[in-house]
Amino acid sequence: MGWYVRSQVKPIIGKLTFLAAFFLVITCFIAAWIGNSVSLNLVASGSMSPALVEGDIVAWAPINIEDVEIGDVIVYKSYVAWPDEKIIIHRVSNILTDSEGNPILETKGDNNDWMDQEGPNIPEPYIGEDHLMGKALSIGQEPLKIPYVGIFVLILPIFFVLYQVIVKKPKEKAHMNIFG
Repeated sequence: MGWYVRSQVKPIIGKLTFLAAFFLVITCFIAAWIGNSVSLNLVASGSMSPALVEGDIVAWAPINIEDVEIGDVIVYKSYVAWPDEKIIIHRVSNILTDSEGNPILETKGDNNDWMDQEGPNIPEPYIGEDHLMGKALSIGQEPLKIPYVGIFVLILPIFFVLYQVIVKKPKEKAHMNIFG
């Protein structure tokens, strides 16, 4: 019975993945045609699980902070950008205003027990217009994604290291063979 179910489910999963990828590609072409931009980003952590998991590709479009609503999945540049700039995809949990009356966003990963602005690591300041990049394309509050396609990008460095260690000889040994 298990083999029969698996043989019936595999083609359905393949077709759904193809349709998701096709839909995102068409969306990008339509957005470019009407003059809007749509970007794709790779999900690199499990902080938004189960909505987004490692290896998912997410499409997003620029948005003004005034158009953001509680529950939207947004893309922003982290203020805590050391050593490199980090792009974060998290859900808006609250909309506040700063001392000058400008809207600022409180965010949280669906799988996190804390708000980004609380920690347990270095807390992220509230997200202002200057760091907001866009909003994930979504149906309701579920972001559209191409599931697991980007997992190859995440594991590529592992293959590179294995290639260097297993296939190529370390330079120190080559040096020792010449002079040793």
